[in-house]
Order: sequence, then structure tokens, then C-alpha cells
Amino acid sequence: MPSVFISYSRKDQDVAESFEKVLKSHGLGVWRDQESIYAGEKWPKAIGNAIASNEMLLLLWSRQAKGSHFVEFEWNTALALQKAILPVFIEDVKLPPALSALNGIPADNLTRGITKIKERISNIEKVEGASQEEVIDVLEDIRATRPQEALREFKAAFKQKKWHVKGNVYQVSGGDIHINENASGSGASRNRIILGLLFLTLIAIVLVVIKSQFGSVSSSAGDTLQLTIYVHGPEDRQQVVLENTGTLFVDLDNDRRRAQIGESGRTNFGEIPVRFKGRNIGIGLEAPGYELISPRSGYFFEGKPIYLGVQRDDSLGKIKGIVKNRDGSIFIDSALVMVGNDTITRTNALGIFNITLPPRMQVKDEKTPYQLTVRKEGYLVSTEYYYPLSGDIEIRMSQ
Repeated sequence: MPSVFISYSRKDQDVAESFEKVLKSHGLGVWRDQESIYAGEKWPKAIGNAIASNEMLLLLWSRQAKGSHFVEFEWNTALALQKAILPVFIEDVKLPPALSALNGIPADNLTRGITKIKERISNIEKVEGASQEEVIDVLEDIRATRPQEALREFKAAFKQKKWHVKGNVYQVSGGDIHINENASGSGASRNRIILGLLFLTLIAIVLVVIKSQFGSVSSSAGDTLQLTIYVHGPEDRQQVVLENTGTLFVDLDNDRRRAQIGESGRTNFGEIPVRFKGRNIGIGLEAPGYELISPRSGYFFEGKPIYLGVQRDDSLGKIKGIVKNRDGSIFIDSALVMVGNDTITRTNALGIFNITLPPRMQVKDEKTPYQLTVRKEGYLVSTEYYYPLSGDIEIRMSQ
């Protein structure tokens, strides 16, 4: 029975479990890593054996997977073992350069995904066992138990000169493993395929470099561009203040597009019609606690990156509310309102208080609450939690 190895981040376990059920219902075997394996001293070899025993590695790709050293170890191992890899996109996150030539499938289309997986498995050629055994031997020699260290040790082994796994193994793109087989006999067809994939990978790397330098690349049809926006702090363009949080929106006439701010404050908007080049476009920020330093009605788009300076505003430091007695019939004036251990203000004659905290006392996001303590002679002390941007809070005090 054909089988697949599912590589995924623990934070995407629910998606992995769903895929496992669907794959099994279509007659496919599934190997999904178990935490007990990673707890053992020889887990690199165990994972290598598991990947080697399956026809394909199904890579569930997301922001969490991109940052997982376990996931990176697994797909690097699959490359070394010359296993087919099929990315499944849980989120719209770019693959690393070593995998950029691969075509993936969206996670929300399981029907198409199953068809794709079966097609890929049916077209897989068997790999000679000798090369896989050499890779497993390298994995067995790894002494590190932490994933990041094991990955570093694994890659270091492949950097040794004159090391071969059924061909030349070499390093590109920060140490990711690529395999280039030598053509010989019946392996010539496989050689041409891998050389073709290598060529596509190199093209992808060149495009990534061009994008990082110039911020936009025309599509193959030449009618669209890419807009790259960097969000930075008030000090300079290298100051990262928003990363993988907050949203940017771009207004293209009546078309408003949104995208989350990514790593290092970078956000990409693809497929911008070429007619917008040389025009002003609207750009806005939605990030609690932050505002644009110099907002404009329009930003000139010429195909290069646009840099947006942001700074903290006081929205996360605003606390508003009213204090009443237990049944709400009396407004309590002159009640002492404290945030944490600091005395901040007193309520007015209508029991209302309105606080704007200094920057040093403000929380970093709207998910972190403030602890409010309210005191008034003749009443029991009342303690409440207030979440920023949640509106007015009503505090009741008992006598």
C-alpha cells in the first residue's frame, strides 16, 4: 500500500490529523511523527528511516512550519533521501529557496489534493538503496538531541568535500541540501528531471534576489508587478517594530487589498496591474497601538520598495470606565483607581474615570490586560481586568 510521511508543525496538528483521516480513507498509508521518537537519543536516524520507508513527504506549510527546526530537518532529510516532496499550503507563506521549484496544493482542497498525491506516487521511480543507506548512516552518527543542533550537524556532514549520495551533494541558499545525480544508464531520465528542477530552483533564487533589491518583478505576461512594503520604527529603516503582526491595506482604485505584516516588517502585494506604476496609491495601517509617522493621502509607486515609518500611539494606554455601587443605583465619586500598583486617578461626580497611561506603563498588545484596583472608603476593594480597546468598563463595588 502506498504511504506518505506527513511533516508539520505541532501548532498545525489539527490540520495534520484531518489529512491523515482523509488519506487513510482513500487507501493510503500515513506516517505521522510521534513525540516519543523525538525524545529518544537516536531520533534523527528514526526519522530518516521513517521518511525512507514512505514514498512521499507531505509538507504541511505554514508560518509555524517555516519556523520549525523539526520540519526543516524532515524536508532536508527527504531531499537527501531523494524522496518526492509535495507542499500543502495551509497559509500563503513562501517556500524556502531549496523547495521553491516545487508545485504545491492548497490545504482547503482535499479532493484535488488526494488526486495530486496519488498521481505523484504513481510516477515515483524507486531510488537505489545504497544511497539511502549512506544517508541513514550519517543520521545515525548525529549526537545532538536538540533539533536546531541536529539540523546543523546534518548539514555539516553534507558540506564535506567529495561526499556523494548517488551523485554530487552540494549546498546553496544558506545550507539547504540539493541533490544532483550523475547520468548513467537507466538513470539518465532521472538526471534530466533533477537538472530541470535545479534550473528552476536557480531561476527562483535569482528572482528572490531581484525582488529583495528592486521590490517588484513583472509577471511572465508582463502585465503585473509586485509591491513590497517595509514597516519600520521611528529610529531608522532597520528598526523592526512590527513583525508577523498588524495589517497593511493597499487601495488600487476601488480594489482594497489586505496582507499581514510579515518577517522583518516586510509585506508583499502581488499582481499589481502595471497601469498603477507611476501613480499614487493609498496605503494604510491597522495595528493596535501603532500609527503611521507621516501618513499621506497617496504613496508614489514606481516598482521599488516603499518604506513606512510607524510609532506607538496611545490607543493601548487608554482606559475608560464608570464605578457604581453593587446594584448600579449610585455613582461612586472620588473612588481611587489604580493600574497595577500605581495610583492613577479618581472618579468624578458621575463615577467616571478616563486614563491615558504613559508609554512606559502601556502593554504591548490588546491581548494583555491591565489590572485595575478601585478603593473607596466604606466599600470593599474591587479588582477587575481591563483589555485595551474594549470600550468602557463598569465596575461595581460592595459595601
